[in-house]
Amino acid sequence: MTLSEEYTVAALIKARQALDPCCHHRYCGYQLQETMICLYASLDNLIRRTPLTDREREVVLWYMKGCAAEEISEETGVTRQAVSKMLHNAVRKLVNQNAADWLEHVSDHYVMSAEARPYAVTYHAA
Repeated sequence: MTLSEEYTVAALIKARQALDPCCHHRYCGYQLQETMICLYASLDNLIRRTPLTDREREVVLWYMKGCAAEEISEETGVTRQAVSKMLHNAVRKLVNQNAADWLEHVSDHYVMSAEARPYAVTYHAA
């Protein structure tokens, strides 16, 4: 699982309450794998750094608390379709920010070689 796919990011946001490593309710009697904890830490950081609208950020946080679109609609006073659209837009922005972050990381540490096929990189110590 990575933060590079919209489906994965949306699923992680919607399942956050059930899978939260800090959650102590009766459904969380199991230990999460270190990978999942790291993935959620990365998602939290990505959400903080991504330029979302106030409404998009609010909708993401409602979903992460375990609310369904209908509940979010009632709480925010916007239609269920608008809630779904805001989540979709937020997820798209998160995935795009993640891609931009990776490109920046790659450009800082790797150099494209002229003879390399597209997207092939060689390591360059900074």
